[in-house]
Amino acid sequence: MVSAEAPLASDLGDATQPASEAAQIGDALLWLGHHSIDEFRLTLPPRDNAYYYFSRLLQLDPSKTAAQEGIRKVAAQYAFLAERETAQGRFDEARSYIRIGLQIDPNNQSLHLLSELTDKPKAGFWGALTSLFQ
Repeated sequence: MVSAEAPLASDLGDATQPASEAAQIGDALLWLGHHSIDEFRLTLPPRDNAYYYFSRLLQLDPSKTAAQEGIRKVAAQYAFLAERETAQGRFDEARSYIRIGLQIDPNNQSLHLLSELTDKPKAGFWGALTSLFQ
């Protein structure tokens, strides 16, 4: 017999509250990460950047593919920045972006190609580019 004062298990909303709260936190971190990418807050300022938010999300759920994809997007943005600097002949700046991007995603192929391009700046951008296909 159930006491009139004892709540039924189905009446306890608190049992699912932690999972719901974790999902809300995860959704918020994911949104903040994408919003930070849109604003080019990739790794700065500290504790308010895309990499930070996606990393926190991965700490909560290491299998979260959206967070892994977000980190890859951060590295891709660094590849974009490095490509832009390379095209302008600013190889030191490009190498800085490449280093940061490869720390975030060591498997990013664009960053590896750009690294090869910036290692051969003596021949100019187009010369370095064509040397990759020889």
